[in-house]
Amino acid sequence: MRRGPRIAASGDSIVISAIGSSGADEEGNIYTWRSQNQGDSWQGPLRVNDVDASAREGLHGMAAGPGNELYCAWLDLRGNGTQIFGSRSADGGATWSANVLIYESPDGTVCECCHPSVAMDESGGVYVMWRNFLDGNRDMFLATSRDRGESFEPAVKLGEGSWALDACPMDGGAIAVAADGRLRSVWRRDQEVLLTDGGLFRETRLGVGMQPWATADRRGLYAVWLSSHTGRLYLAQSSNGEPVELADHAQYPVVAASPTGKGPVVVAWESERESGPQIKAQRIDRE
Repeated sequence: MRRGPRIAASGDSIVISAIGSSGADEEGNIYTWRSQNQGDSWQGPLRVNDVDASAREGLHGMAAGPGNELYCAWLDLRGNGTQIFGSRSADGGATWSANVLIYESPDGTVCECCHPSVAMDESGGVYVMWRNFLDGNRDMFLATSRDRGESFEPAVKLGEGSWALDACPMDGGAIAVAADGRLRSVWRRDQEVLLTDGGLFRETRLGVGMQPWATADRRGLYAVWLSSHTGRLYLAQSSNGEPVELADHAQYPVVAASPTGKGPVVVAWESERESGPQIKAQRIDRE
C-alpha cells in the first residue's frame, strides 16, 4: 500500500515526509523534517496539511523541483469523501503553503487506498497522478499546474482502457519527468503494468504485474514492477526494450536516480525470507 515516508532533495535541503502525530495534533497528519547540512542534523517536524488529521489515510507523494521548491500531495479526508489536496514549499521545506484542492470526484470519492504520485519539471510545473473512482472504474488520472501548484488544470484520464472494479487495488503507480521535459507514467490496470511516454492516452504494455515504480534521468526512464505480490522483480529501461529480472522474491520496489544522470541508479525492495524480512538494493548499470 506504500504508506511509508518520502524523501526529496531541493537546493541545499533534504526533506523527509511521513504520517503521524505531534504535540496536541491528532494522529493522521503529514509532517516534514529538513536538513541543510547533508543529513548531519534535522529541523522539524512541520505539519503540511492545514486541517488536523485530514491526511489520516496515510497515503501521499512528494517531489522536488527547481531551486528550493517541493510539492506534496495526499489523499485527504476533510470532506465527505476522499479528495486530492496539495501544498507547495518555496524554501526547501522551511514553510508550506495553504492547502490547495487538486481534485474532487463528482462521484464522491477517489480511490481510497492508492497512493498519489508527484513530479515537477525544470520550469516549476507540477504533475499529480492518482487512481480515481468514477463511473465504477478505477482509472489513473493526472492534474497539471503551470503556476507552481497554486492552481491545477482539469484532471484527465491516462491510458486507453478502463478498469471496472468494486474494490481498491492498493496500487498507485508512479510518474517522472525525463530530461526532454516529457512526463512518463507507469501504473497497473487489472493484471497489466502500463506505461505512457509523453502522451496522456497512448499506452505501452510492460508486462503482467503490479506495484510499479519509476524514475528518470538524462539517459531515460527506469521502471520496476512485480510479477505478483511477493513475486519476481523486473526492470525496464527506455534504452533497452527487454525487461530483466532482478530478484525472484520481492515486495514494494522503488527506483531512484539523479536527474542530472551523474549519480547511480538504485533499485530497493523488501524481501521476506525464512530468516525474516530484509531490505535489499541493487545498483543498475545504464544501458
